[in-house]
Amino acid sequence: GTVLFPAGDYLTTTLHFRSQVTLHVTRDAIIRSTPDGFDHPEPNYPNNLYQDFGHSHFRNSLFYARGVENVGVTGPGGIECTSLQSGNIVPPGVGDKGFTFVECRNVEFSGFRMNGGGHFGFLIKDCENVVMRDLFIDAERDGMNIIDCRGVLIERTYMEAVDDTFCFKSDHSTGAVLVCEDVIVRESVANCIGCHGIKMGTETMGVFRNFLFENIHIAAGHQSGITIQGQDGAVFEDITYRNIKITTAAVPVYFVIGDRLLAPGNPRPGPIRDVRFENIQARFLHGSGFPMILRGHPEAPIENVIFEGLDFRLVGGGQLKHIAQSGDDARVGFTYHRFD
Repeated sequence: GTVLFPAGDYLTTTLHFRSQVTLHVTRDAIIRSTPDGFDHPEPNYPNNLYQDFGHSHFRNSLFYARGVENVGVTGPGGIECTSLQSGNIVPPGVGDKGFTFVECRNVEFSGFRMNGGGHFGFLIKDCENVVMRDLFIDAERDGMNIIDCRGVLIERTYMEAVDDTFCFKSDHSTGAVLVCEDVIVRESVANCIGCHGIKMGTETMGVFRNFLFENIHIAAGHQSGITIQGQDGAVFEDITYRNIKITTAAVPVYFVIGDRLLAPGNPRPGPIRDVRFENIQARFLHGSGFPMILRGHPEAPIENVIFEGLDFRLVGGGQLKHIAQSGDDARVGFTYHRFD
């Protein structure tokens, strides 16, 4: 059924979803997070050894669902999450995520606006058939992290974030190495004032397959516009970027295969392959002076990449001595992490 929020302010801590339930926030209704009183983060050892606190714990969220189906939140009202904390570790009873949906099927988010969100506006992990459309998101840190999901459609969404905006990952928070595949992002805007516009990474353990990014404006990608950071052994394949406009980015396109390998077992670096760029425009660039950085690994190449219709205009200023440094992760702000 549908839970209707009529006009008014609604102050709440963690809301739990059951199957077959949709929350509808009407035009003059606002759901607001409280400063405390949230569910405590659940124990998750040893899975928490492979990603940070925010990725590893789910229950300390404003909206929480696990193992349910046919659920969602629809607008056109507002979600105010400004009381949530964005640090890597938060005290018990304090929330650090707006929406956390784990191991769910048939999920819809549409029509509403959200402000804040703590560490993640949306953390969607190991879900199938997810639709996110007509959203206006102003996130305090990461906008949305789509992790190990299958069958995702994101469209007509404006996303502003201090950290990454549209971000796709594969981690070990539920104790398995999984696949993130069949993803479409289209007709949307990414305004990233701190890191990356469209990103895969940095948590990258499984397989990323069959992605389409189409008709997107990256209004700002402070460090990079389009990014793949394969650091933990993932395979990336069958990825298309089509009709993308990038304004204000240090590097329009940045692909790197690294060997952090923060994953169980004995992982090795994985390749990036079968990638297509069509009609990519980049303007008002700053920073490195590089239109593109593609850095493979001796064990894992970047291969079969096709470029058609690129129009990049840079301010220039790059020097020959910088070519040897073009693979240096520090140039685009990447930091290696280990977790206890």
